[in-house]
Amino acid sequence: MDAIVKKSLGAPVRQLSSCVSGVKEGMSRKGKSTRRKSAPCCYSTAHDSSWVRTYQAELHRERKVRQVMLSQKNAERTAMRSHYRSPHRYTKVSVCNRKPINTKTPSKNDDSLFGAFQGLSLNMGGTQASAGNYSVYYLI
Repeated sequence: MDAIVKKSLGAPVRQLSSCVSGVKEGMSRKGKSTRRKSAPCCYSTAHDSSWVRTYQAELHRERKVRQVMLSQKNAERTAMRSHYRSPHRYTKVSVCNRKPINTKTPSKNDDSLFGAFQGLSLNMGGTQASAGNYSVYYLI
């Protein structure tokens, strides 16, 4: 009878005694920690290829739904932005108030070198001088 009681209560008594005595479960007698051995992760849960394929297909469907929702949200945002845009920032000029476009007809002088300088003023002094105020410099 003693052997049966020891067998059935041996593990709980050892756990209780380790809690009371302060001996850590992972430590050996010399104070070195021992590593527990467990089954490798790949062997603990074996997945067949059909499960992996269904999981990847589900991820692909979720990604597609997210892309559709995002594109719809961006389209709504663009529509709202164009609807509520600031009238001060983007002014629209009516057809009546637009300035007419100047169409310049080419003349004979435009093709020559002198035609390009036709509108320039040669007054370098900035003020008009009378005939008596001119000074002439000669380079010798």
